[in-house]
Amino acid sequence: MKILKVGAFWSLSFFVFAVLVGASHGLAFLRERQIESPHPEASRFFAPPKGLKYLTFGFQEVVADGLWLRFIQDLDRCQNFQPVEDPKQCHKGWGYTMLLTIHELAPRFRIPMAVGPMSLSVLQNDYEGAGELFVVAANSFPNDWPILYRAAYHFLYEGKDPAKAAEYLSQASKAGGPWWLESLAARMYEKDGQLELALRTLTEYRKGLEDPEYAQKVDERIKSLKEALSP
Repeated sequence: MKILKVGAFWSLSFFVFAVLVGASHGLAFLRERQIESPHPEASRFFAPPKGLKYLTFGFQEVVADGLWLRFIQDLDRCQNFQPVEDPKQCHKGWGYTMLLTIHELAPRFRIPMAVGPMSLSVLQNDYEGAGELFVVAANSFPNDWPILYRAAYHFLYEGKDPAKAAEYLSQASKAGGPWWLESLAARMYEKDGQLELALRTLTEYRKGLEDPEYAQKVDERIKSLKEALSP
């Protein structure tokens, strides 16, 4: 009898979860249909509905996992949900919305905050969205030196803010990062120091990319940085 009760509980839980996911995707689809886009494949990019965390019935982390798996299928794609002057410009689009929702559902889910903002910065060129998410990531994981280190790269290379980059590098050093981080922080106002940070960060990020298309984009940046560092 106890086994039957346990089985019934999990069957009911799975049913509630399935209904929840179906409803959230349905709402997202209706929202997506209201957005005119020049790209015919845009219908694949659904923005999670606002307040999703209040509709998960305790399955926040499961839903967050599902959204993360969806995000990494199109790691380099940006679908803007608001009008922009340049159609090629990415401004807090689909990827940003997905990552922010994932973090709201599962604040201690590290991988999206370690990989996601960097992907927005390097692959999607969503610089504003990446900057906001790096701040969220740094505040949520203040002792995670790889996240702080990547935030330094973004604010230096894309944000053009050496002071903020130096601050994040110093925090990364104090959080247990390599010894050379503090030294590199002191060189953020020098061109060679800036190039070294960019090269080290992109090389480290490149190691985790398996998709050839994503890797090629990062390899092109690495090549240009090496050329700039050559005497």
